[in-house]
Amino acid sequence: RIAVIGAGKWGSALHLALKENHNCFISSLHQRDLEDFVSIKEALECEYLVFALSSQGMRAWLKENFINKGQKILIASKGIEDQSCQFLDEIFLDFVPKENFCVLSGP
Repeated sequence: RIAVIGAGKWGSALHLALKENHNCFISSLHQRDLEDFVSIKEALECEYLVFALSSQGMRAWLKENFINKGQKILIASKGIEDQSCQFLDEIFLDFVPKENFCVLSGP
């Protein structure tokens, strides 16, 4: 089971692509009227998590909501946190062992 965290345009596009061949859900902090939408609590029960959140809000979201249950994580967000000048993989190291996540990047 896969959960995409972030129901914006990028998260929705990733969800549509992943659900073609996988049991995939989508979630955000605010209830949405979307097919396959689940609560954050339900999403965090999935084995695989795809993060498509704003880089500026990622650390706060993780502090407030994330529970490390050994999930495998794909960071699909881009950018640098303004306050710390850290890349998202550096932020995730505060919450998840490095062997449990990877980063999707592109041009």
